[in-house]
Amino acid sequence: MIPSHWFRWTLGALATLAIGCAHAPPRIVSVDFDVWAAAQPPPGVSRNAADRFYLLRPRARAIAEQQKIDVVLVRDALVYAAPDIDLTPTLIGQGSGPTRVGERVGIVNLQHALETTRDGTQAKATLREEFNRKQAELDRLQATLKEKYRSDPGSGQAAIETLRQRFRELQGELQQHERDATNVILRKLSPEVAELAKRHGLDVVLEASYKGEEVVYRDGVDYPPRGPDLTDELIRLHDERFR
Repeated sequence: MIPSHWFRWTLGALATLAIGCAHAPPRIVSVDFDVWAAAQPPPGVSRNAADRFYLLRPRARAIAEQQKIDVVLVRDALVYAAPDIDLTPTLIGQGSGPTRVGERVGIVNLQHALETTRDGTQAKATLREEFNRKQAELDRLQATLKEKYRSDPGSGQAAIETLRQRFRELQGELQQHERDATNVILRKLSPEVAELAKRHGLDVVLEASYKGEEVVYRDGVDYPPRGPDLTDELIRLHDERFR
């Protein structure tokens, strides 16, 4: 027969072990870089992100340690951050802390969403058609310049420069159109991510590919913290509303 005191000790040991192995959710707040920078005395703060991080971190660390906050993140680099976990007023001396410290984190793969949603797929097809048209134009220009070079060998260097210049122009146009198409879809996805975050009670939504560039301060917690992946749900929601 197992002694009762051994049984009680075993339960206590298991409880202690479970508590020790459990990962408490990180206590997260955000900060608005631009609002903080605008509040600094003249001559202000450089627009260089590295300079801003260097100046902001000591103050953020002091407040985070005082309020037992684990992670301070740049709000603009996040896909979503709840408004009431904003540490910015405290950092600029207009408050004593965020209304609430966030703990629930989700992730989303925006690149996959961009490539998979119906309007993202349509935008890719449009860009592919544009690329093919521009490539055809370059092929025609190259053929014309080759013909000109045969009749006038002295025009060779000028012909090469003309082809290079037009290639740069077409490449620039294509890249700009790709950025424009991406931004149009992202502007639609952003409020949808916020809607899903509120639906699931999430405080922060991180881009799946983040490597830590958005971290102002972190102490003793794994980063990026993992949470539910909203990507598939975002794609479904977006496609339901696609026009």
